[in-house]
Amino acid sequence: MMMTIFLTGAYFVMADSFHLPEEAALLEKVDKQPSDLLYAELARLRAVYAAEYYRKWLSSEKTADLQKTIYYAASASELSPGWDRPKVLLAIVYAEFTNDLEALELATDLLIDALEINPANGAAQVLLAQVLMKQGRFWSAIEQYKSLFQKNSAMITPMNTAPLALCYILDGRLQAGIIYFKELQDLRPESSAVATGKAVLLRHAGEGERARDVLGRLLVLDGAESGIREYAAELLARWDKEDNL
Repeated sequence: MMMTIFLTGAYFVMADSFHLPEEAALLEKVDKQPSDLLYAELARLRAVYAAEYYRKWLSSEKTADLQKTIYYAASASELSPGWDRPKVLLAIVYAEFTNDLEALELATDLLIDALEINPANGAAQVLLAQVLMKQGRFWSAIEQYKSLFQKNSAMITPMNTAPLALCYILDGRLQAGIIYFKELQDLRPESSAVATGKAVLLRHAGEGERARDVLGRLLVLDGAESGIREYAAELLARWDKEDNL
């Protein structure tokens, strides 16, 4: 499915020799007087094109748009190897193919490279954790979430604590998860997202009363994150139904 690309000099050329007008003009400058500055400019232009074709592919689902997305992102990454953005975009594309183990491995490698370039790229680390989950590598995903939270406590949100708790459950490490969420709770005692994750782990560990107590306190907690009270109420109702079966 991927378009054949090859390296000519210091920049990529598409096999079908198709170039957009702005790109063609820049390539002409590169041919006449190559420089690091022009290569960097070409990398940034192709990263923009990659993002545009990715958005187009999401709506069109056309192979041609996917091929151009991969081509432009890969080219931008090759032209500017110290830039994390095109690597992340390429990883996002590969991560779309959930049932393709090779694509997921490529996404993993690209995200690891991106994080080596820019360890502060929280979005890349979240995506890496998600890709590892898709591969069934739950402990590796756990380590990514823990690293993310250590670097930036602002990333301790429901969108991240929920999959982290799920990873502990799927990896069969319930007690380790409970201990870690207790540590998070000590760090962020006001976080209802952390409390919810802890309650879910307690429930799966057979400590239903403790889990209910945690959720019960969330129902009357001022300042709970948006939707947390509703989610806590739904969980309690679901548990009541399960316990009465």
